[in-house]
Amino acid sequence: MIRIIVAATVLATAPFAFAQQADDATSDMSAEEAQAAFEAYAADTLRDVAPEHGAITLGRVPVVLSVPDSVDYYDGKESRTILEDLWGNPPDDTVLGMFFPAGDSPAVADWGAVITYEDTGYVSDDDAANMDYDKLLKDMQKSVRQTNPELERQGYPTVDLVGWAEPPHYDASNHRLEWAKDLIFSDSGGQHTLNYDMRVLGRGGVLSVNFIAPVDAL
Repeated sequence: MIRIIVAATVLATAPFAFAQQADDATSDMSAEEAQAAFEAYAADTLRDVAPEHGAITLGRVPVVLSVPDSVDYYDGKESRTILEDLWGNPPDDTVLGMFFPAGDSPAVADWGAVITYEDTGYVSDDDAANMDYDKLLKDMQKSVRQTNPELERQGYPTVDLVGWAEPPHYDASNHRLEWAKDLIFSDSGGQHTLNYDMRVLGRGGVLSVNFIAPVDAL
């Protein structure tokens, strides 16, 4: 089960859209039957979605990815199909692509990653290295709390940002900022979810690759 927070937007679990569309019959299914039904639903939803490899240009941003055969890349349109049609998330045109383990369906993969780009302009090494990360965490937690009532109103699970699963650290040689958030979603039975964010600082903006996995994968 994988989830993600991008900025203040909470993206739901993969089975969420399927659960919303399920009729009374599916509510009487066993866990195994429900999983099989979801995988069939996912296969139909993703029938026209195909992964890519090699040199990938990220559409409207000045970034070229080199995607190895060990990873499947889906472009922005396909990623929105996964996030919105399969996982039941609100529309989000900031998503540029997604990664999954090669050969694994996005419906059952152990991890996934969402690619976004923020046109923030130049961020210096000093700014990144000297950021107040305690304040950043408090700001993130406040933002999540403010977002939760609207998520609940729309029928989405709410989220608790527990804290850092891995504190932020900055790799100046690669201009890369990394951190991991520890999350608990309201419908997870207390299960913790890892949200690992890698941000590459460029001269024109910030490329974010946001990994999602169970918290014990850290």
